[in-house]
Amino acid sequence: MPFRGLFIGIDRYSSTGIDELTCARRDATALEALFFDTLGGSTVLLADAEATRQRIEDAFGDLAGCGPEDTVVIAFSGHGSETHELVTHDAIPMISPALRSRSSCCRNGSRGYRRSA
Repeated sequence: MPFRGLFIGIDRYSSTGIDELTCARRDATALEALFFDTLGGSTVLLADAEATRQRIEDAFGDLAGCGPEDTVVIAFSGHGSETHELVTHDAIPMISPALRSRSSCCRNGSRGYRRSA
């Protein structure tokens, strides 16, 4: 029963329009160490600038080759979107045109994220 893990933590985003976090990278690093030290196997840690959309998609592609007896853990610590998508390091923030005149901290979640190219 081989172990495979993907651990993603993003405190700093390439866009200044996305608020920084303080513990996401540390969370992912601690989880990766815990699982690797306990189960061995193969792990990937993507933190901050490494956690681009392309790198995350590539890591998921690598996990697609796992067998039915493999144990797989995927952990993400960082921002999410109103549509329950991961916000990658290279995400581009969008604000709804109807809400541009309001504060960017609207309770109704005026922020969305456009996928990077």
